[in-house]
Amino acid sequence: MTTAAPLIEPGIDTFHDEEQYSDYTSDSDAHSSSGSPNISQSHIFKATLESASTASLTFTDDELTELAVLRDEEIDRLYTASLIADSNRFDATLHDRLVFEYPEMTLTLFTGPSYPVTLPSYTIDNISLPRLVVDGIRIALRGILATVDDAATAHRWLTRADNEDTYGAFASDGLAFTLASTAHEHLLSYRAVVAANTHNPTVDIASASASRSQILASQLGVDPTSYSTPAAVQALLGNSIADICALLPREYRILHVENVIKPSLYAAFHAVQQNIRTRLLTLPTSQLRQCVPAHKRPPASTATSSILADRRAREALADVLVTPKCTFHGTQRHAIANIIRHGFLRPGDTDPSTDTPLGVRCGSTYGRGIYTSPSPRFSLLYSGYEAAATPTWQFSGLKLIVCATVMGRTATVTRADNWRTQSAAYPGADSHVANSGMEYVVFQPRQTIPVLVVHLDWGKEHYDEFASIPSDSATWVAQMRQRRRERREQKGDDNSGGYVFPADVVARKQALVARAKKWFPYGYGPATGTAFVVEAVADDEDDEEEYGEYQADKVEGSTKSATFWEMPPVDGEDVRFDEFFMERRAKTRFVEPKKPDLDSEE
Repeated sequence: MTTAAPLIEPGIDTFHDEEQYSDYTSDSDAHSSSGSPNISQSHIFKATLESASTASLTFTDDELTELAVLRDEEIDRLYTASLIADSNRFDATLHDRLVFEYPEMTLTLFTGPSYPVTLPSYTIDNISLPRLVVDGIRIALRGILATVDDAATAHRWLTRADNEDTYGAFASDGLAFTLASTAHEHLLSYRAVVAANTHNPTVDIASASASRSQILASQLGVDPTSYSTPAAVQALLGNSIADICALLPREYRILHVENVIKPSLYAAFHAVQQNIRTRLLTLPTSQLRQCVPAHKRPPASTATSSILADRRAREALADVLVTPKCTFHGTQRHAIANIIRHGFLRPGDTDPSTDTPLGVRCGSTYGRGIYTSPSPRFSLLYSGYEAAATPTWQFSGLKLIVCATVMGRTATVTRADNWRTQSAAYPGADSHVANSGMEYVVFQPRQTIPVLVVHLDWGKEHYDEFASIPSDSATWVAQMRQRRRERREQKGDDNSGGYVFPADVVARKQALVARAKKWFPYGYGPATGTAFVVEAVADDEDDEEEYGEYQADKVEGSTKSATFWEMPPVDGEDVRFDEFFMERRAKTRFVEPKKPDLDSEE
């Protein structure tokens, strides 16, 4: 029997259990395509009871049917124990392979046509379990297989007709059930330990008492189900906020989910969507049908006129192609505010914040467009792990942008297409799909818009960091002083075991005064000695003042006298935790790129 690789969800990092535990089976067992049991259709190998082993057995068609019945009985046991879902109970592949998928790991049992006479093999694909827990499961499963007497199993098979207790049937050990239930019990034990050690498991974001410190002190962050999903978010992404959060890797802690839909970007997005739909309607129905997966194709029209039926079919197919897809975009946190304010930009577009062309940050293998991914794990690889100071009003950690993307008619692109320097999609296509479906590329800035920003960090490590902070400020100050003192002693900054000489004190004061002279009075007149006098204050620039006649131009959809702080709340806004509400309210600016001179491209 040839062992197939277990089904693993794309984009999930796993630690593969390299051992296939063939030390409990014969060399001709499940680890090579040529070593499968020699199943004969005409006769059974007559082995002596003294030298019989399961590897030397052969089976007739009737005996294979008998073994299939035994496997069916074991599958029923697995179903009764709730180890197999009702929808998979009658799956024919269960006779060869049993897959038990958990959020923390995936256990795959390989049985084959000669099981339960021959031993099963298995693989464990770890997703988020600690190494010690995975090793405990492996040791337990290995111990189960080690107790099996291969010769005794072969003897029971050859002498099954003499067994009056089973009326001539083979008495199966039910190893697959034992292995699956043992792994399940270990997993439940691990979950119980985690639950017992979890403090403040989740925070209800809808509660008026929810606070930033409460979220940071919670080991699991916020409860995604406590978010109410605005209608615009539901329409763009096709899922609730809780459903989207369920797609995120479990090892990350969700601190907040921020709605960042801007009305101007929302309107421009729908305009692009309508333009793509109009172009698709000019294509023949047969071409559109080829672009839509079979399970998403609309039913045939009941119109009596063939022309009317064709038009309705074409419109239905176009609607499927322009339905927004929920995608994810990872980038460095300093770039997110600009994305929310002005939308996504392509390489070469003018950055409104700097009035300079935008460069390529992470490559443009499949075209100079805007890259998103259907996989949040894949997108998080681009979110950046730079260490930088975080303001107190911001969440530390990673930011992941959830986008609505109109794909339209897609083209599958590979490196061999050499599309790296192109700024438009493949002829006839509206977008690209690349990298085994993990990357989506669009070439119109408003073809994808930011909808949500998910604030994440690395879970328990950050929880322990905040949990160790004392509630008493005096105690915290004492701890910080002690840590600074220890660092100075390690660096050797203090002489004589921590004693600071008077000359060192004078030198440090002079250094502080020098820095103050350089930076503190910058733009406010001269500084002499240790006294600083502000002689004049410069006028505020138009783009810096928070009052006056220009503020209405900074706020999207505002009246002439409005400021940021006078604006009514935006749909889905939470001023307690949102970090990008100013960018969401600010006016969007987009500089149209210059059209290339076609005559000079030769």
